[in-house]
Amino acid sequence: MSVHMERLSPSGSWLVGCLFTIAIFQLPAQGSGSADKFYMAPLGSTANLSCPLRLWPNMAISQMRWHRPTHPPHPQAVHMFQDGQNSTEDLMPEYKGRTALVRDAHKGSYILQISNVRFEDRGLYQCQVWVGNSSQEDNVTLQVAVLGSDPYIHVKGYDAGWMELVCQSMGWFPEPRTEWRDPTGKALLSLSETHTLDEAGLFRTAVSSRIRGNALGNVSCTIRNKVLGQEKTTAMLITAPDPGSLSSPAVALSVVLPILGLLILLGIGLLCKQKKSREKLLYEQVMEVENLLEDHAKEKGRLHKALKKLRSELKLKRAAANAGWRRARLHFVAVTLDPDTAHPKLVLSEDRRCVRLGNRKRSVPDNPERFDFVVSVLGSEYFTTGCHYWEVYVGEKTKWILGVCSESVSRKGKVTASPANGHWLVRQSRGNEYEALTSPQTSFRLKESPKCVGIFLDYEAGVISFFNVTDKSHIFTFTHTFSSPLRPFFEPCLHDEGKNTAPLIICTELQKSEESIAPKQEGKGRANGDVSLKGPEMGSEKEQSPGAHLPEEGEGAKPWRVDDSKDSQTTSGEEHGQESLLEGLHEQHSQKPWRKVTTQAGGPGDPMTFSSPETDEKPFTCAQCGKAFNNTSNLRTHQRIHTGEKPYKCSECGKSFSRSSNRIRHERIHLEEKHYQCARCQESFRRRSDLTTHQQDHLGQRPYRCDICGKSFSQSSTLAVHHRTHLEPAPYICCECGKSFSNSSSFGVHHRTHTGERPYECTECGRTFSDISNFGAHQRTHRGERPYRCTLCGKHFSRSSNLIRHQKTHLGEQDEKDSS
Repeated sequence: MSVHMERLSPSGSWLVGCLFTIAIFQLPAQGSGSADKFYMAPLGSTANLSCPLRLWPNMAISQMRWHRPTHPPHPQAVHMFQDGQNSTEDLMPEYKGRTALVRDAHKGSYILQISNVRFEDRGLYQCQVWVGNSSQEDNVTLQVAVLGSDPYIHVKGYDAGWMELVCQSMGWFPEPRTEWRDPTGKALLSLSETHTLDEAGLFRTAVSSRIRGNALGNVSCTIRNKVLGQEKTTAMLITAPDPGSLSSPAVALSVVLPILGLLILLGIGLLCKQKKSREKLLYEQVMEVENLLEDHAKEKGRLHKALKKLRSELKLKRAAANAGWRRARLHFVAVTLDPDTAHPKLVLSEDRRCVRLGNRKRSVPDNPERFDFVVSVLGSEYFTTGCHYWEVYVGEKTKWILGVCSESVSRKGKVTASPANGHWLVRQSRGNEYEALTSPQTSFRLKESPKCVGIFLDYEAGVISFFNVTDKSHIFTFTHTFSSPLRPFFEPCLHDEGKNTAPLIICTELQKSEESIAPKQEGKGRANGDVSLKGPEMGSEKEQSPGAHLPEEGEGAKPWRVDDSKDSQTTSGEEHGQESLLEGLHEQHSQKPWRKVTTQAGGPGDPMTFSSPETDEKPFTCAQCGKAFNNTSNLRTHQRIHTGEKPYKCSECGKSFSRSSNRIRHERIHLEEKHYQCARCQESFRRRSDLTTHQQDHLGQRPYRCDICGKSFSQSSTLAVHHRTHLEPAPYICCECGKSFSNSSSFGVHHRTHTGERPYECTECGRTFSDISNFGAHQRTHRGERPYRCTLCGKHFSRSSNLIRHQKTHLGEQDEKDSS
């Protein structure tokens, strides 16, 4: 049977293409991960890989692509045929110039030819064919056969009249077959056969056999590659000893004695030389120590300066890191707009919390503070110290500029915004493209466009940070040393062909990032200038647009005003979560760390109404999580969960606690005897509750069950910790990397990986630790304590993790017994 091979032609019939499109969808789908065809090619030869997809005669394809699906994440092409010609775009470099695509006209298939086959070419190849808008793909596998090195035979040893021989060779693929033959040509049995893969993926083989010591002649070793049908043979000649030669013991003695004498002489010479070298080395060491002491004084001064510089840099970085979103929101301030600085075309609401660009200039005094070229306005507040945070609702605006500027910036004419000119601004230029107005400008994209932007200023630390309140992410941070008063900066920008007419609205309360943030007028008595939280179920588009509430020039409607009536007051439902973990409750925070629940004017039917302190048993509520307490003492103790504060420290081991009662209970470990003893294993405990929990382990009782995943526990406290693992996100969130934790102890240990703090120091050896559990286990190694005992074999361990690992060995033995 002859096979006709021809090059691909770009011509083809449209009707045939349509029929092929119908036929290709009727073909059975091939698994993308399986290799249906295997091809073997010798190393250095040409491999012919036939595409398994069947095509009709004279069928014209629009594109054919061969690639390696085993090269993630974006596999590159091995060969590309498109629009009637071969394409070299996006080809793997190792295949360029080595591939060709031909067609088997008789079989109706396409063949990929890979010349000069390498060992790395083995593996899975995928053929993809496009006809029109339809495509089909299938896989083939290429194996490369390699002929290894010549075998090497050596004598391994003698044993009871037998001579053990070993035959070795390397560089074979696939796994070769080895055969021994004695001088008469009979096959010998192999004692052992080892085949291993080297770093290149080729087989290294070692086969041993034995033959009688009195056998004479050629013993051969043959290694065969069954795929290539080739083999390599090596023979070793075994001859009879010379009758006049010396016996083996005599030869050994004649060789060993001279060598032994020579070694003794060399040893004496080495001892003398070593003594002189030791004296010389001692002198050199003394001189080296003197030089080191002399250089130490110089190095100490240099290191002191470097350490001071590193500390200042670290302080700056920590200040920037602490300007996180959660910490920033603890310093919320209600910012208002300064009408004396507003551009004449800007329209401000009566409560001075909303600004938009009008259609014409207003008749306003041209005072020195007013912007006359850029359509900007400043906030009324002046910041010269402390931390301040405010939020601005931008909604669906396509362009805006927000930030902070110096009080002394130029207001007249064209202004170049940069930190050098007293501007620290971020703007949305178009779509999802944003720029920090640095010099030069810093462009970036955000994963989610912000509906509300938070601006945080830490005057002393020299930090101005911008946050996306919608997804609680960081946008950009400026660092600078401030020396003059700073003011908030707002610019709604031009209308952008009617797409940017919405106003900028300053939020009067913290916004919830979990919901859609949009200001909406709530009934008749609501304050038009207040911004409240609304979900996706907001009303019409007119209600969602803040610009619909602002008056146009010439209209008779009154501008926005703030309704201060009690009926219009709302209660914020903001929950800070882990914000207080970032030192949110330190002295700089002007608010109290709790709020006292009082009666609102909305009446008993109002969903935001709370009972008065005189009638409610728990009038004090945590501002972070909303939990209520009946006195301020319990509230302060609860606040330590959020802050991570542990003021009560054990005098024996240094472990810290948030409650004094927990510290007293812990100190009994160092003082009390173990009065409670288990009758089954004789292990003693300090508390009866510990003995009860231990006895439940013997009985296999786990009465506390998780209602989410069904996992059972022997202690309620363990179940409570386990419940936190189901929270999304976990309640303790790291401000440095965003990782969350279900308990405060794990969070504290993780936080020290960022700070490098190791507060626990061993008094015996001086070693330091960041984790109290590792510190306690280390101290037990000095005291020789092993408190963790296996209930099955009685073996003791210093760590609970070692005990758990040991108990798994018992479980493995039990499984073997059950299977037998």
